[in-house]
Amino acid sequence: MLTGSQLAALTQDSIQSVNNFILISDSTNPDQTTQNPEDLENSLLKNLECPVCMEYMTPPIILCHNGHNVCNTCRPELENCPKCRQPFLQARNYALEDLCYKVRYPCKFQEEGCEEMFSGKYIKEHQTVCHHGTHPCPLNRIPEIECDWRGPFTEFIKHFESQHEDYVCREASFPSPERNTSISILLVHNEIFLYYKCFRDGKCFCAVYLFGTSAEASGFKYKAKLRAENKIEKLSQVSLVRSITEDFEATFRGGHCMRLDDEVVRKYVVEEVLQLHVEVSYMKVRELEEPEKCRVKSGGLHPTFFANSPWGLCKWWR
Repeated sequence: MLTGSQLAALTQDSIQSVNNFILISDSTNPDQTTQNPEDLENSLLKNLECPVCMEYMTPPIILCHNGHNVCNTCRPELENCPKCRQPFLQARNYALEDLCYKVRYPCKFQEEGCEEMFSGKYIKEHQTVCHHGTHPCPLNRIPEIECDWRGPFTEFIKHFESQHEDYVCREASFPSPERNTSISILLVHNEIFLYYKCFRDGKCFCAVYLFGTSAEASGFKYKAKLRAENKIEKLSQVSLVRSITEDFEATFRGGHCMRLDDEVVRKYVVEEVLQLHVEVSYMKVRELEEPEKCRVKSGGLHPTFFANSPWGLCKWWR
């Protein structure tokens, strides 16, 4: 059990953060002024810096016995608190975490040109796929592939074409005839998609991922269609494209993809060829106010702007 003094210490950082964030004006004191919202936000962000990695903390935020905070990424590497050398608690700083959802975080790739800001709920997801950032090869997420390449988003296409040419597909509608694992990098709709089909535990899983956030991925769908040898019996399923930030296991367990028993799939195998066809498309037709600029060209990457895009993205494309 913690003593009263220890419990009080646990929240001292949170209280200090709130005091920095909220200044109560005293009308009887003419010398006291209220900070503008930007200053208040910057003040709170300063208190959200992890003392180890110096990056802004997002939930879960871990506490030590004296109430100091550390981010969840650094915690496994530490035996004791870096500030007071006291052990960590099996507890989280929920007061400070609640503030994380109310303050806007700048992207960690701000110096590279990203001007986006998100709450603590969405900043991690954005930074994982930020087009101004440096990221590992998306194929490294596939269990069957090992690729230790890491580079800026603008170099993705060049890397795919030089190191993973066999996986590159430039068609939004394509067959997937393999009776085993099938992987494709889809360069369609001015986006980067990852197609993954695998067989395990007596089931066939088929999913499509977008190199983008969940909000961006929700703008796309894919249709997986199976056809029997008699060309009469057919089976099709339409699913939402998932974000590359989502764990494959979560997609499979949650049923957020095509998931069929292997016995059912065998019905659509003709001469050892799976009669599966996949098509990736927009959720709805999007009409651009102006013709797309800088479409696919040879000789490097070019920015493409989407006039009606709800995210106002500038895509880098070949």
